[in-house]
Amino acid sequence: MAAQVPYTVIMMSSFEFFNKVIENEAVGFSRYDDYTFFYKFLQRFGASTISVTLATAICYPLDTLKRMY
Repeated sequence: MAAQVPYTVIMMSSFEFFNKVIENEAVGFSRYDDYTFFYKFLQRFGASTISVTLATAICYPLDTLKRMY
C-alpha cells in the first residue's frame, strides 16, 4: 500500500494538470464540430498516457530500491 499511494497521487494530479493544459489549448472548437468526440478522446488519452508514464518513471525506481533493501 505504501507504494500504491504515491503512484496514484502522482497519476491523478498530473492527469488533471495535463487535461487542463490540453483543454486550454483547444481554442476554436465548438460543440457542433464533427471532430469534438475525436478531439476529446485524444485529449483524455494524451493526458492519461503522459500521467501514467510520469507516475511510472517516478515511482518504479523508488519501488525497485525499496524491494532491494
